[in-house]
Amino acid sequence: MKMDIKSWVIVTLFAIAIVFAGLWYFKGDDGSKQKVKDLEQQISKIEKAKTAADLIISSLQATQKELESTISSKTAELAVIEKNNIVLSSQVSSVRQNLDALRKKLKETEAKITELTNNPIKRDGDELINSLKNNTK
Repeated sequence: MKMDIKSWVIVTLFAIAIVFAGLWYFKGDDGSKQKVKDLEQQISKIEKAKTAADLIISSLQATQKELESTISSKTAELAVIEKNNIVLSSQVSSVRQNLDALRKKLKETEAKITELTNNPIKRDGDELINSLKNNTK
């Protein structure tokens, strides 16, 4: 196979391009190598920060779940307490009514005692005997 000059020029230019590309890739500029190292260090720092942030997020999520369960249990307890409060307040009003009725009866009884102490009933004869029979039964 014979090659003409055009083919030799193309092959030569291609070989030169490959050589220069290899030199550029493997040797490179010292400044660009330093930039690459700096970027790799930044990437490692960012990855460490991301790992730390992921740990914090997972611990916060666990805390959130605990707090949500605590909130739900406390809400249930609050509902029970509110129900008991309603029952107790109705009982308190009933007891107040009974207490007021007892106080009223106590005042009436004290008034009768005072009246009987100041003005005792005087009974003679048959009235006295009948009264004693009725009170001793």
